[in-house]
Amino acid sequence: MSFIELFSFLENRLGYHQFPVNAQARELFELFESSAAHHELVVRLAREIYKTNHCQKMSWEIDQTKTEAVLSRIRLDILNGNKTDIDLYHFIEDICVAVYEFFTGTEHDTPSIAQR
Repeated sequence: MSFIELFSFLENRLGYHQFPVNAQARELFELFESSAAHHELVVRLAREIYKTNHCQKMSWEIDQTKTEAVLSRIRLDILNGNKTDIDLYHFIEDICVAVYEFFTGTEHDTPSIAQR
């Protein structure tokens, strides 16, 4: 599974307003077509996954363990943050579920933010 495939999956699963992915992106800075609802979070997520997986191209393969480790660190930062609201809390939880689904090929019945 590639880096761009993960973010395209997140766009499909959680909505364009959360992950406005540019499918033709060639560089990391081109990944998003516009600002996402939680722009700082999705940019941080993208940068850290890209870096941790040692990607040099959008099409490079990513590792589930490395990707989930990044997600766990970011999730803990959010859960321990003083300014975390309920929307951000649900969003990071939805991302965690979606990333798991991406790597395992399973789907859960939990509705995403896009469906709430």
